[in-house]
Amino acid sequence: EPSQPYSRDDFLRQTYLTEPAADELHDLLLENKQIILYGPPGTGKTHVARHLGRWLTGLAAPPPHRLTVIQFHPAYSYEEFIEGIRPESREQDGRHQVDYPPRPGVFVRFCRQAERTEGACVFIIDEINRGNIPRIFGELMLLLEYRDEAVPLPYSGSRFRIPPNVYLIGTMNTADRSIALVDFALRRRFHFF
Repeated sequence: EPSQPYSRDDFLRQTYLTEPAADELHDLLLENKQIILYGPPGTGKTHVARHLGRWLTGLAAPPPHRLTVIQFHPAYSYEEFIEGIRPESREQDGRHQVDYPPRPGVFVRFCRQAERTEGACVFIIDEINRGNIPRIFGELMLLLEYRDEAVPLPYSGSRFRIPPNVYLIGTMNTADRSIALVDFALRRRFHFF
C-alpha cells in the first residue's frame, strides 16, 4: 500500500524549527546532498534528521530502501559500512571448506538499491563522530566530494559510485567533541547545521 505523503507542513509540525530554519536546512541538503546536524545531547537532532528524510522522500513512512538509519560507534568498521570479507564454511565431499567472499556493507547495499529507485533515498548516520570516520568511510571521502566519479572497491574489485538520488544526513553530539576537532576533510564535504 502506498505510504501517506509527507510535506513541508508536516515537517514544521513535527519539529521545533522555524520556517526559515526548516527551508535553509532543506536547501542545504538539496545543494550539497550531505549535511551534519550538530548540537548538545537531547536537542532532537536524530528526530529532525528522520523527519527531514521523510520530507525529502515525500513519504510519512518510507520503506528501508528509501530511508535507512544506522548509528556509528567506536568499533564500527569499513567492512560493515563499505565492503569486507567474511569467512564462509561449506561442506564439499564430506570435507569443510572455508571461503572468504567479499560482502557489500550497509552503505554500498543502500546505494545499489537506490540506483534502481525513483526519487530521493536518504541515509542517516546517527552519532557520526563516534566512529573513526576516515577509517569507516575509506574511498567514500573521495566519492562524497566527486559525486559523479566511480572507484573500484578493494575486496570485490567492482566499481562503486554514490547515485545522484542518495542524500546523507549525519547527527553529531557536540558534547563528545567540538566541530573544530572534526576531521577537516569531513568539514569540507558536509554542510553543518
